Amino acid sequence: MPQQAIIEQINATIAERFEIEETSIQSDDIIRHKLDLNSLSVLEMVVIIRRQFGVIVTPRELSGLVTFEDLYNFLFEKLKNQ
Repeated sequence: MPQQAIIEQINATIAERFEIEETSIQSDDIIRHKLDLNSLSVLEMVVIIRRQFGVIVTPRELSGLVTFEDLYNFLFEKLKNQ
């Protein structure tokens, strides 16, 4: 899957689920702040990633996903190895 398609797909899903404008998501935005996430919402985001891309996010990996750019790069790397 092309990288731009991954970005568009995850942004669209996150925007819909967390009720924000898709166009407001910037790669350098801090995920927790942008989406106003609590612990349950973070777990929900992990489930979304698994369902949509078949990628399991470990707690260690999750701690490294600070910005949307981190999330995109994580997905690029995981999907490249599948």
